[in-house]
Amino acid sequence: MDLEQNDTNSQITDVEINKLRYHKRLLIEANLAQGSIDNTLFSDSNRMPVV
Repeated sequence: MDLEQNDTNSQITDVEINKLRYHKRLLIEANLAQGSIDNTLFSDSNRMPVV
């Protein structure tokens, strides 16, 4: 049984997922700063974009 390898793989996967989430957040913040994304899309009172 390769329990150690499975644990290592899952840890690496978790780290990679966290990196992706962090980079995604940075991209969203950069787009917001540039005005590419409407701030209202992220507000609690108006989650759905008005079409």
